[in-house]
Amino acid sequence: MSKKCSRCQKKWTTGGETLCKDCKFAPPPAADTSFFGLPVPEGGREIFRSAENGVWTYSGGVDTLIDAFKAAAASGGWKADEVNFGEFEVTKSGSDPRKATMEGLAAANMATLKYFAADLATMKSAIEHGAR
Repeated sequence: MSKKCSRCQKKWTTGGETLCKDCKFAPPPAADTSFFGLPVPEGGREIFRSAENGVWTYSGGVDTLIDAFKAAAASGGWKADEVNFGEFEVTKSGSDPRKATMEGLAAANMATLKYFAADLATMKSAIEHGAR
C-alpha cells in the first residue's frame, strides 16, 4: 500500500507510519526564533508568546543566558543597554524598542528570559500588518 509522508508529501510503501524514513529521522522544522525581529538565544523552550511579551526558559545560570542574549541581539543588529542586572532596553535603527529581562533560579539551575514590547500601540500595528 502506498502512502504520502505527512511532512514532505513523498510517496512510499510501509505499514502504519505517517512519516517517511527521511523525515522520521530529520530534525523538526525550525520554529520562529525571534520576538518581532529581536532574536531569541538558542537552546530555550518557549513557554508563552503574545503581541505584548514572550517567555522562554533555559537550563543553566542567568550569567550564561545574559551572555547568550547579548550575542543574539548583536547578531541581529540590536543594541542592548543594561539598565539593571538582567534588565535591558533593546533598540535597533528602524525598529521599535523592546525590553528584555533575565532571572535565574540557582537551586533549579535554570533561567528565564522575558521580552516585552516597549510600545504596545506600535506592536498592535505590527501585528495588523503581519509582522511577527
